[in-house]
Parts: sequence; structure tokens; C-alpha cells
Amino acid sequence: MSIDEINIAKYLIIIELFILFFSNALGGRSALFWAVIATSIIFSLGFIFLLSMGSHAVPTSVITRTTFRVILVCTFLGLGIAALYSENKIYSIIGYIWLVIVCVSVVRLFVLSIVNDPVYLEEKKFREERRHHEKHLKEKEQYKAELSLISLQYENALKNISDVDKFISYAKKTAEQYKNTHNAASDIDAYMLNLMLGYLEKEEYKFARIILNRYLDDILPFIELVDNRENMASLGLYISIKLNDDEVFERVKVELLGDNFKADELSSPTLLFNFACYYSLRQDKKHTLLYIKLARKQGVLPESFLNDSDFIHYLNDVDFLNTLKIE
Repeated sequence: MSIDEINIAKYLIIIELFILFFSNALGGRSALFWAVIATSIIFSLGFIFLLSMGSHAVPTSVITRTTFRVILVCTFLGLGIAALYSENKIYSIIGYIWLVIVCVSVVRLFVLSIVNDPVYLEEKKFREERRHHEKHLKEKEQYKAELSLISLQYENALKNISDVDKFISYAKKTAEQYKNTHNAASDIDAYMLNLMLGYLEKEEYKFARIILNRYLDDILPFIELVDNRENMASLGLYISIKLNDDEVFERVKVELLGDNFKADELSSPTLLFNFACYYSLRQDKKHTLLYIKLARKQGVLPESFLNDSDFIHYLNDVDFLNTLKIE
């Protein structure tokens, strides 16, 4: 036994003597009192025995903490019982109050020991993780069902204009429900993109504009987790070019790319090409050349500009032709 452990054993003996002395002074040694004292003595001896044997079955810190708690409770109970059974009425009242306080404290100590117990906390953490996992699986299965319905409605909307509103309304509901889920945001964004592309291929430009505006108004606020919006912005610019709609152009810039976006940070060749087309039609040479230069760096071939009627104003422009040569 170490010096600290010997000192602990000494303190335990002092506690026993303390109980016996004050109980004698109070004069209330009942059978219940002796039961409490016996419990305290047994725990004291057990504590000393475990320390002397160098037990490795239970950590010393656990043994010490548990033993002290039991002995201290026995000490307070012993004093309270001795006072309660005393012939002195004042001592009896004090003993009754004392026991109530001790019992409340013991219950509180018991509850706290359970709540703060490492094993309990580990089990609680495990239960919470399992519940979270089960909830995630349930939401995943539910989302699969939702996605199947969205896919069906998308197919109908692609075939019939009358079904587009129904599809967008359901897509909005789903986007709102799963707005914190990256996969849901990406899936819904992809469906809206393909729907718009489908009507552009049919040359339904005005209806494609309606879809774009519905996307910006109803869907975009709930799919903030979508990382890349350049493809949607590219379609939006294409619509603004076909319909000569500056309002759509501004909405695309502000709401999809951000009002302070930097042109040289855009990575989509199609988006850069469409910017060049838009500014060329407005004979904004400075911005036209800027986006041609950036598009060329992204791999757009010179023939794409030379063969596009949007650049007819610059076919004989030296700066335009020199920009096309940039590798």
C-alpha cells in the first residue's frame, strides 16, 4: 500500500470512531443504527483489503470513489438514526430533518453518478448515433420515393406543357423539404436544367423563359447547396439572347452568378461563349473581346465565333481577329 492509501485507510477508521462517538452522545443506538455501522465497517475493511492485495480488477480510483461515497452516506445515516431514536425530542426532530436531507442528497448523488458515468455516456452516445443513422436511412428511402415521383412528373412535363406547372410545384416542395441535403439540391437542379434545355431544343424560348423565372423564384432559394450554377446561367443567357431580354440577363448575372462575380473565374466554355454573344449583339466591343479571350482559353475554337451570326459586326475587325488567335 502507498502512503496515500494508508492515509485513506486511517481516515476511514476516524470516520467509524466519529459515528460511534456521536451516536453515544445522542443515545439512540437502534438495530437500524447498528446495520448502518456494520455496512460502513464492511466497506472500510473491503477497501483496505483490495488496496493491500493490489487489485487490478477494478481501478483504484473507482474503488476509492465508491467506498468513500458509501461510508460517508453511512456516516450521515448513522448520525441521523442515532438522533432520531434519541430520548431527547429535540435530537429526534433534528435527526428526522437530517435524514430527509441525507436521503435527498443520496438520491441526487445516485442520479448524477448515473448521468455522468462514462459507460452510461458512451451508451447514450451510441444510442443517439444509432437513432441518427436510422433516421438518415429512413429519410434516404423516403427521398428515393420522392425522386421516383419527380422523375415521373419530369417526363410528363417534358412531353406536355400543361404538366410543367405541376412538376415545378412538386419540385419546389421537395427542394424545400430537403433543402439541407446536397444530393436533393443537385438532383432537382439537374431536372430543372434538363427541362429548360428540352424546351429550348423545341425552340419554345418564351416557355423556357417561364421555366427559368420559376426556377429563380421558387427553386433556387432552397438549393443553395448546389456548387456549380454555370450551366443554368448559360441557358439563361441563351434565352436572353434569343428573346433579346435584358431583364433575364440581369437576373442570371445577379441571382445565379452573383452581382460581383469575376469573369476570369468562370470555367464553363459555353457560358463564356454566350456572354460574348450577348455583348456582341449589343456592340459592346470591350466585353465582347474579354469573353472571347476567356472562351478561347477554355478551348472554344475560332470557328465557333466566325460561323456565328452574333459576331457579324466584328468579322472584319482587327482586334476581334487577333483575339481569336490567342491560345
